Amino acid sequence: MKYECPHCHEKTITLKQKAFAGTLTSRGAECEKCKRRCVNGKDSTIFRLVTSLAVLIFITKLIFFSEIDMTFCIVASIIALVVAKILQIIFDAFFAKLIPSQWID
Repeated sequence: MKYECPHCHEKTITLKQKAFAGTLTSRGAECEKCKRRCVNGKDSTIFRLVTSLAVLIFITKLIFFSEIDMTFCIVASIIALVVAKILQIIFDAFFAKLIPSQWID
């Protein structure tokens, strides 16, 4: 499955490229045809912000407001961070819209 490049409007961006294209401040994925770069739009940035804040709140509550062993808290925090990153990649791959990159080389 390929996605449309926002520059040349050809379907040249692969699912893997789209998933790892990044947000507005990233370098982005390069189109095979026009060699220009594209990134995931504002919706991706907002989703990353919301998931990161949720993980931050979860970790803070887990460490400071629970009576659980610290080793368990660290393991649970790492798992929460990994799950959030996987969710962000899936969101970018399937739901975020590609836009032209603002990156200056």
